[in-house]
Amino acid sequence: MHLLGALAHGGLETWLMEMVRKIDRRKIAIDVCVTMQKKGAYEEEFQQLGGRIYRCPLRKNLFAFAKNLRQILRQGEYDILESHHYLATGYFLRVASKIPHLKLVAHMHPTIDFQTGQRMAFPRPIYRKIMKKWIYKYADTILGASKATLELNWGCNWEKDPKIHFLPNGIDISEFDINIDPQDIRQKLSLPPESKIILTVGRHVPHKKHIIIPEIAKEICKQRDDVYFVINGKGPLKDELENKIKQMGLEKRFRLISGLPSLVPLWKSSDVFLFPSSQEGFGIVVIEAAAAGLPVIARDIPGVGEAITACKNYILLEKQASIKEWIQAVSSMLDIGRINIENYDELEKSFKFTTKKSVEKLLSVYEEIVK
Repeated sequence: MHLLGALAHGGLETWLMEMVRKIDRRKIAIDVCVTMQKKGAYEEEFQQLGGRIYRCPLRKNLFAFAKNLRQILRQGEYDILESHHYLATGYFLRVASKIPHLKLVAHMHPTIDFQTGQRMAFPRPIYRKIMKKWIYKYADTILGASKATLELNWGCNWEKDPKIHFLPNGIDISEFDINIDPQDIRQKLSLPPESKIILTVGRHVPHKKHIIIPEIAKEICKQRDDVYFVINGKGPLKDELENKIKQMGLEKRFRLISGLPSLVPLWKSSDVFLFPSSQEGFGIVVIEAAAAGLPVIARDIPGVGEAITACKNYILLEKQASIKEWIQAVSSMLDIGRINIENYDELEKSFKFTTKKSVEKLLSVYEEIVK
């Protein structure tokens, strides 16, 4: 059982779906328990693959929540519970520890200690100390999506602890091994045949920093007539971004899209990947850009700094980089352009972050704790 907020589009959820697609359910059956009521975008596919979805809403009445979670775990007769709820995982594992023979896994993702803005019963430092203590006490193993998140929570010497493991996200390289006509995407987006596409992929939420893209675009569009900005994603700040684009008179140079059945044609039809996010657990879209041969421009932040090593051409800008620096980076990468990858079998052998490697690591962890 994997415990998470929702099966929505996101790095963690995309990683989990890749695991479910590749792992034979007859050998290891993966179900999920979500703590939010809303339906996630991946739920239909997850159920089609045989997975079961349970809802256990996280309420103020923690006793009712604990009772519900234990009932779900007992009924499913699970061998392993893997929680992805960052520090709150400490409480969830403590609740689940009452069930005999259930092995517990804490899977950590964030690379900074953030607070949601909700009022808390305890000051953050006290809460963090208690939750970390419970995570280490109750978890049979602790996983980290990046080395940065493990260092944040367990210090520089985490590699010496046999209980803690680095489990990077991965993608299926074979999905990119298809022939794409870049003009098909341009036609669907009503773009000129010779246009250059600067792509951004991510939810419209504050830390993705999409709001700075129109400022970058204003200058780039003065310099070049052939450049267009495509942003794929959903989220609460989409309207705010659209309004800024209109205010700056850039409507014709932007395409805000979502809901594509596959992003691979878009990845392989674009020319540059622009990723201004200020906070990432790992940055799986960075390795997708690498698999498509795109040059990448991103912030030099934990997680992304690890993912970027998969790329051939990239620029990492400091967290407080000016708009002028972003403009210069985009201009230089437009001159470099996308690399055409001809042999994906060879790429998979050398590629650091593949689904195959991620599955192998996850299964080895499971086998170790249940033996």
